[in-house]
Amino acid sequence: MLLTEKQLEDQNILDLVGGAITAASRQRVNLVVRQLDERLTLAPGTLEQLHPGIEADGYFLSSATERMRNFLENLFKPCVVLGWNQTMESIENRRFIQVYLPMEEKVKLVMAELLRLGHRRLLYVNSQFDSAHLRGLGSLLGHADLEIDCIKTKWPSASHELISESATQVLAALRNHTALVVHSGGATHYNIYHNLLKSRVDIPGRLSLLIDSGRFDWLISVGQVASVFSSAAEEGAACINELVAQLKTGSLKFGCRTAAYQFRPGLTLGPAMSREECEKYDLQTQWKKGIGLR
Repeated sequence: MLLTEKQLEDQNILDLVGGAITAASRQRVNLVVRQLDERLTLAPGTLEQLHPGIEADGYFLSSATERMRNFLENLFKPCVVLGWNQTMESIENRRFIQVYLPMEEKVKLVMAELLRLGHRRLLYVNSQFDSAHLRGLGSLLGHADLEIDCIKTKWPSASHELISESATQVLAALRNHTALVVHSGGATHYNIYHNLLKSRVDIPGRLSLLIDSGRFDWLISVGQVASVFSSAAEEGAACINELVAQLKTGSLKFGCRTAAYQFRPGLTLGPAMSREECEKYDLQTQWKKGIGLR
């Protein structure tokens, strides 16, 4: 199992490692967790230095650059990758399994909960989808009338990484939205939540908040923010189980395995205000007062 030093600072990655170790113990295979220098996976012409130092019967990557994936592929040994890369080649040109989290399924689960509470005007913070795509997912749930705005942001590489400009973008974009969904993680969604409270936005009376989180997220246990998450330990176990299956059959194959999501209501989710109520509240004026803008 190959990890970088930055990943080992993330509690959810450690949870994933724990699930992988447990699964390996049950399967009675020798799992070696190896920390890599991240510079080796990025700099040209250095990956060859990793071999034979990482030689094994099979490989498990929690995350990697495309170069790293290609390098391991060319060893012609079983390889399982957690995560999804939009630039990946077609199935016939790949020889490893992805265990990944289907973002569209996550979005539909979130939408279903918000729709049930009467929300029809949503603001999404994410790195992948635009408004048109999200409205299409809403149509699949029987609501083609959804008003959805998007804030596209960089995805943090670890939960402790802060994308600080996201909070400013959210406050500037809030208008008649009744729900805010943040798919950016960790320190970023805490910063957004903190700035909403500092700006005197009534949560959940005026604005409902739902975040994408992990099992160890501080906001789940202390802030009791509504969240959607998957089990990192189960993901780690799924990767090991798939890898062991390939080792037993001697097959090198491509495919996808997905993990289910869980939903926690928290205290930041409530019924939607009507448009008339939203207009009376004047959200823009309220948050400007809160952060001292003129």
